[in-house]
Amino acid sequence: MPGVHSAYTDITNVISQTVACLVEAEHAGVLHRDISAGNITIRDGQIRVIDWGCAKLLDTNLPGIKDIASEWGFDLNEIKDNDKACNGIIGTPAFMGIRVLLGHPTRCLIDDIKSLFYVALHVLSYYSHGSSLFVEPQASKNTLAALAKVGLVANRESYLRILDIEKCPDNIKAQLDTLRQLLLCRDNQFIGGELIENQSEARTIYLDLMRRLMGNELVERVCRVSAGKSNA
Repeated sequence: MPGVHSAYTDITNVISQTVACLVEAEHAGVLHRDISAGNITIRDGQIRVIDWGCAKLLDTNLPGIKDIASEWGFDLNEIKDNDKACNGIIGTPAFMGIRVLLGHPTRCLIDDIKSLFYVALHVLSYYSHGSSLFVEPQASKNTLAALAKVGLVANRESYLRILDIEKCPDNIKAQLDTLRQLLLCRDNQFIGGELIENQSEARTIYLDLMRRLMGNELVERVCRVSAGKSNA
């Protein structure tokens, strides 16, 4: 994550501002699909998501899409060609969610936020001991990598310790726990087994936790997406 040097003090801002950016993009009709440590940066004191070359247009006839492409720095023809070539398996596998690694054909905002969760763990792991367990698997359907991620985040009490993340401040741990519960749990139960079986990914939406993380407006948008209205 280039530009993030003040370690723990910046992580909470990186997470919240990146979520806001991803929600704004989805609202405009664009999914990033390649959230990684190298695609989140700080410019002029603001968190920015860059490199939209793997993006997905939810509607190729979106009004103003040419202006959006120019402002965000992506080529419309390039992302259309990439989408056809990759058949949905696109992005940085080290930060892909479990179902994406299993080759699930649809992508949505929730998948981008899952990638952000793994990016945050990667950065904290690196800050703790100068290396990270998030090595790069093969960029294709990868069942072993998916299984490894299930094991990594299955236990709420130990997933940071497994990554050798030391002295994680309480506010950052609370933020990560909120993301984990939103993205990987239903009715307070971890659903990694269901994700491996490629079944329904329906989750309980914990509105009180989400509001603390993102605020009311972003919560409403994420809830709509989580209900399946913006899959691509």
